[in-house]
Amino acid sequence: MKKIFILAAILALVSCEKLNNGRPVDVISGFAQKGYLVEGSDVKAFAYNKEVIATGDVFAAKIEGSLAAFSINVGCPDAAFYEVKADGRYFDETTGRISDSEICLEAFVKSSEAKVNLNLLTTITKKRIMNLVSSGMKYNEAREQAQVEFFKTVNMAGADIDFSRMDLTGGSDADAMFLLTTCAMQNGRSASELTAIINKAAEEFAKDGTLSAQTSEELFQPGQELNMETVFDNLKKYYEEHGLPKETLPSYWKYFYLPAGSTIKILSTTGFTHSLPDTESPEALSGTYKILAVEPFEVTTDVNWITFEKRELEKEIYEVTVNIAANTSAEKRVGTIRFVNNDPVILEKQFVQGSILRTLILESDGNLRRRPFIIGNLATVNGRNYPIEWTETTGESCVRVPREADYTISYPAGYVKETSHFGRVIVNYPAAVHNKLEYIFFGGIKGAVDSECRVNMEYSSAYFWIKVKDVPNFWYIKIYDGNGKNVAGKFEYPIYKDNLLGDPDWDPQFVYGDKKEVTVYRDAVDVDGILEVAIPPFNSQSVLHVDVYDTSNKLIYLWHCGVSFLDRGGLFYLVFPDDAQNI
Repeated sequence: MKKIFILAAILALVSCEKLNNGRPVDVISGFAQKGYLVEGSDVKAFAYNKEVIATGDVFAAKIEGSLAAFSINVGCPDAAFYEVKADGRYFDETTGRISDSEICLEAFVKSSEAKVNLNLLTTITKKRIMNLVSSGMKYNEAREQAQVEFFKTVNMAGADIDFSRMDLTGGSDADAMFLLTTCAMQNGRSASELTAIINKAAEEFAKDGTLSAQTSEELFQPGQELNMETVFDNLKKYYEEHGLPKETLPSYWKYFYLPAGSTIKILSTTGFTHSLPDTESPEALSGTYKILAVEPFEVTTDVNWITFEKRELEKEIYEVTVNIAANTSAEKRVGTIRFVNNDPVILEKQFVQGSILRTLILESDGNLRRRPFIIGNLATVNGRNYPIEWTETTGESCVRVPREADYTISYPAGYVKETSHFGRVIVNYPAAVHNKLEYIFFGGIKGAVDSECRVNMEYSSAYFWIKVKDVPNFWYIKIYDGNGKNVAGKFEYPIYKDNLLGDPDWDPQFVYGDKKEVTVYRDAVDVDGILEVAIPPFNSQSVLHVDVYDTSNKLIYLWHCGVSFLDRGGLFYLVFPDDAQNI
């Protein structure tokens, strides 16, 4: 029931208009509202004497106009009370359509009462008031007791409100509660279904002024989601179609959307979302906020690339259009827009725009002897070279590159080239090595790329570690395939991890070249006396040979090994002279 009765504290402040205590009136007027009953619907007043017995006098009229007004000429000298009834179809605010069948709205009033509005609440309490008056209670006391009992049975504090004064065209707190409760009862129901639950509640309430928990829940449907913004839109359209002045449209927003004590709230956002910073685009954005504010407010921003325009849609409802300029810089930027008044809670929205560059974080899958991506070294991205940098947030290796739909990345620069098909690359294994050889990696990203994303960089080679520290007069080594296969040249591979290369039945495609050996010179030896040599993976039986030459170009060691399967990243190592044949 919580969302249905959020107005309980407000309603306690509302006082009713006192009833006339003079002679019987000649005319009873008011509105018949569920929604508004359609024009031409029947309205009747049935006269009762002071013992609450029908006199048999009946007075009739019709609903007039789009606001469901009526005026009945009455004139029964013996009437102490009137039972007023209106039957007809009505405008359903929850659907924006006229109901499929009729409903009956009722009220029981003193004959001296010139004004009465008919609605669902007067209908539910009518029989209870009649029973109390029949038992000897004065009408005013009976009416007030029935209304207090109703508030109590639906968990509201007692409030001095006259249900027959509630009006959809009014703007009071009581009118706001009336709209909310009547829509909650209607929500998702046909007119006949609504009539059934109203009649059930009226009969039950008439006995002792209570409703069972089950009936109360059936009546107000707390589990049925009620979209009050749709209700307001439907009412607004109804007013426009029937030529009713805009000023007549009820201003109920604050009663349904503002938390207790608040004066401003964002009702809706269209045109953009507020995503996480690493998914924001550098492109220009625009959107609107619908703002409910019952006090004047200002819109401010802390950056010049956020601009806005504010306009009033209707009383207390504003639209703020926000424009975010494109970020043409290489840096990410953050800006905030605020909606500020005297409310202690400041409403604000933050925008994070990525730079025109994309940060590609390079990751390797394996245990390498040292950090694979060296800061300052170059990587090739889509055929152009970029330096390896640190990421701002986690200190990982990355490259910052222009925005493109797809990326092919290799490290170090120059070893891997793109093919005509995004999913494949050509890896060039050098036949002679005169400088320190880095691990060779490649990776790729296809499709949507965020401002910061991770790239799995895969090994594109098998590797030899060859320790030659203790080899006297060492000059160079040669590595070659004893079966006559190429160990250098250009080979074509799939980019994606766990793809065809991991299948022993699939060999890398030899593209061109016939280099069957690799030469590694002494100047490539590191401080530990180790040579590192990259060669293509082997997926078939082969014999690899390693020959060691001294400075006089003399073969001093040789080593050979049968290889059945050597995948990317596979490591073989030799320590000379222990594992090699001395010539």
